[in-house]
Amino acid sequence: MLGFKDLFNKATAAINSVQIDTALNIQTRPKSGASGPQDAVPGTDIVARYEKRWEEITANGSMLAAKVSEEDAKVTEISSRCEAELASWRRLHQELETLSAVSDSVGSLRNEMQDLCGQLQQLDAALDGHLEAREEKEMHRWKTELERDTTMFARGREREVAQLDKSLKADIAKKNRARLQAQAAQAALAEREAQEAARLKKKEELAAAAEAAKASADTPSVEQSSAQGTAEAAHGGAGERDGTEAESQSEIVDAEEGKEVEKVAEDGAHE
Repeated sequence: MLGFKDLFNKATAAINSVQIDTALNIQTRPKSGASGPQDAVPGTDIVARYEKRWEEITANGSMLAAKVSEEDAKVTEISSRCEAELASWRRLHQELETLSAVSDSVGSLRNEMQDLCGQLQQLDAALDGHLEAREEKEMHRWKTELERDTTMFARGREREVAQLDKSLKADIAKKNRARLQAQAAQAALAEREAQEAARLKKKEELAAAAEAAKASADTPSVEQSSAQGTAEAAHGGAGERDGTEAESQSEIVDAEEGKEVEKVAEDGAHE
């Protein structure tokens, strides 16, 4: 834009210089006596020629000034656009510099991430090994505890079975003792019954002998009859007493046997 202004100023200065030179030439030119029929005034044709030339120069100057103004407007517009583009380019350059810095940061971050990924892979591998070792340790401990618990449970069951076996044997021995006691009581009762039967048989024999003696005697006395009745009554009372005692003993034995049977049944129900 400054170049066009300088050119316009130089053109204006040249025009002014031509005008000044023309005026000086007209004033300093000597008068001539034979200038021709149309040259009534000396220098008229020169003035006319210079005026025509001046008009052309003025017209050209005006055209040149218009062109200069038009070009100056275009240059101003182009300069404005260039300045805008320059500002945009500067912003773009700053953004590119920022992006370059970001790219460098991203590259550095990528490298750090790659290093971190490598470290994480190593830690992951170490953690896998640690977890596997821990799982094996936990599995071994669990198996050991399971075996110990199983052994303790088996021993406990063995103790319980032994205790139950011992209790069962004790109950069986107790039942056997009770059965033997019942058998002994039955044997004693049978012996008493046999003794009672022998006594009754002996009594019957004595009664039969007495009846035979009575039948053989012609006149038995009253005293003998009363004595015989008293003896028979005494024998009958003794027999009744023995029968009552035998029955009481039998009832006691039966009650004991019933208690033993009930106790055995209760023990079996508890088991």
